[in-house]
Amino acid sequence: MDNETRTLLASSLKEMFQGGSIDIEASLATLGWDDVIDSYPDAAELLFAEHGRALAHSRSLDTVILHELADVLPAPQGTRAVVYPLPSPSDGLTSTTEHIDGVVLTALTGLAELVVPVSTENGTGVVVVAVADIEFEPIGSIESESSWVRVQGSKVPAVTTDATADWDRAVSAGRRALAAEIIGACGAALQLAIEHTSSRTQFGQPISRFQAVRHRLSETHVAIAAAQGMLDATWTNLDAETATCAKALAGRAQAITTRTVLQVCGAVGISAEHPMHRFVERAAVLDALLTPHLILVEQLGSSVLAGDPIAHLIDIGAE
Repeated sequence: MDNETRTLLASSLKEMFQGGSIDIEASLATLGWDDVIDSYPDAAELLFAEHGRALAHSRSLDTVILHELADVLPAPQGTRAVVYPLPSPSDGLTSTTEHIDGVVLTALTGLAELVVPVSTENGTGVVVVAVADIEFEPIGSIESESSWVRVQGSKVPAVTTDATADWDRAVSAGRRALAAEIIGACGAALQLAIEHTSSRTQFGQPISRFQAVRHRLSETHVAIAAAQGMLDATWTNLDAETATCAKALAGRAQAITTRTVLQVCGAVGISAEHPMHRFVERAAVLDALLTPHLILVEQLGSSVLAGDPIAHLIDIGAE
């Protein structure tokens, strides 16, 4: 995608999300988003970055996952959503061939089917379950505006196909999308912190002039930029290693951003009246999806210690 097209798409998406409470799926259809993605797959990064900056709730991540699972899914009998593994201190599936237990990212209103990855004796299967066959309840979260729903059920269809490779590919694509969304939320939080420290004065000058504050803000900018650089590499080569690194770095940026903005903004940053807490909460919740960054970092480190080949992810030019 050339810079002119990228700027135009970014502007259109930003304008769309600034429209307040909107039907994101319908708005994307109006933009001809399917045709855009067919021509420019990396436009998804722009979508999820704006999604994070706007603190939007939608099934956009489901669309990414379902696209990668299309070859192993039967024809839909209505609107579908994905059941994600419960956030936990591991990266394993939380649904099995006997019991479904996971989260859906939005309310179940208007849904007919749920697509569920399940753990099998030989790997991963993917089943489609009717919404009428599951029980559900809202999930309490650090994010007050969370729309997550926990779903459980024991009517699990038989697994007929090994979908391990398909699910792994879907996870990689999902992690890439989540990385973009986390980076978008972190960038918005950093901008709020810059605005606050530039307007708040102590000892007759803005606190943004103090060296300690500048160092904190610079550290956060570097963390976000590093995550963005790794994310950019995934559009050249989407595989498990690049996607894992992209989400791990995005999660790290989220942790650094949270520490920084809450420190430099003080009590204002956690007050209900200030928007800062919304970005901090959302980024943390997104990090928990499809494996938290600390677990991803541990997995990458264990792989290196085990002597596995180190993937060459990014070419750094000599200039």
